[in-house]
Amino acid sequence: MTNNFQCKRCGRCCGVVPFTKSEYKTIRSIAKKMHIGFIKNELEGRTVYLPKKTAKALFQKIEVIQNGGEMNFDDLSCPFLTFDEFGKSSCTIYEKRPRVCRLFGEIEHPCMKCPNNTQTGGLK
Repeated sequence: MTNNFQCKRCGRCCGVVPFTKSEYKTIRSIAKKMHIGFIKNELEGRTVYLPKKTAKALFQKIEVIQNGGEMNFDDLSCPFLTFDEFGKSSCTIYEKRPRVCRLFGEIEHPCMKCPNNTQTGGLK
């Protein structure tokens, strides 16, 4: 299998990601040091954890949409995303990142396409 995905480190794919309970347990000490709090939520019958600041912004945007407004979700970046002096992104919890982040660029799925159009076919 050959993976054609070439990450440009734009950070645009690093958005609202729910953490499973086990993922949350793995990163909670790091999050605490970074002053990132989480809220517990139910998503499709599963308990997930969302960073508080991100969840608050997400819920506000959903409310606007429910009231007939349109919103851009591009500004809901992951709180663990950082940028260097050249504008290249990196993940502060890369080794402990959620499964969905690990799969990005590794599988072909409409929801997992690179927003920077650098994905050229996923696995073959």
